[in-house]
Amino acid sequence: MNDHATDQFRRARDLLLDLREDHDAAAAKFRWPRPAQFNWALDWFDRIAEGNSRAALVIVDGDRQTTLSYAELSERSSRVANWLRAQGIGRGEKVLMMLDNQAAVWESVLAAMKIGAVVIPTYTTISGKDLADRIDRGGVETGYPAGCTTKALTRRRRSSGPRWPRARTTRCSCTSPRGRRRCRSWCSTHTPATRSGTCPGCTGTGCVPATCT
Repeated sequence: MNDHATDQFRRARDLLLDLREDHDAAAAKFRWPRPAQFNWALDWFDRIAEGNSRAALVIVDGDRQTTLSYAELSERSSRVANWLRAQGIGRGEKVLMMLDNQAAVWESVLAAMKIGAVVIPTYTTISGKDLADRIDRGGVETGYPAGCTTKALTRRRRSSGPRWPRARTTRCSCTSPRGRRRCRSWCSTHTPATRSGTCPGCTGTGCVPATCT
């Protein structure tokens, strides 16, 4: 972390807060910080996230709600960043991210910022034609899909196109269709770096927890 850069931005923010009712004074005194190096995810978000249990992310999907604190989002995004780096993704690399509305989106965006990668977001229902267009025009080098989308894109890894992290599949021995659906849902909404590897959603009689690979 760059403490000097963080302090510069903190002072600039505090100045604007102090002078929020005096526009002329704020305009006269404010100067944009110009540190030699600055990474927003590392030098700002992670700093304010230290020991911060306040909610940073709340996703509501019907009757389901996902909440992550600043500290949790910081830690989880760092784990994703390490996983992306282990896949060979580095500074300046363009990553096509195909995720729906889930916590993994924000974990992955922060993770990409931390390693200096460039995120090109897209939706999971994109057509093959539009996907190819984004890959070509964006100069995409790596794909970051999730869930069943991964299977549809696996064959692209054999071509000269972008790299796709290894597809995640679900092996589930649940005897009930409902259990199998819960496993697939869990595997598709957790990045490789933020899941424990075993789906906790289906346990009980005649059920062995699924494994995402």
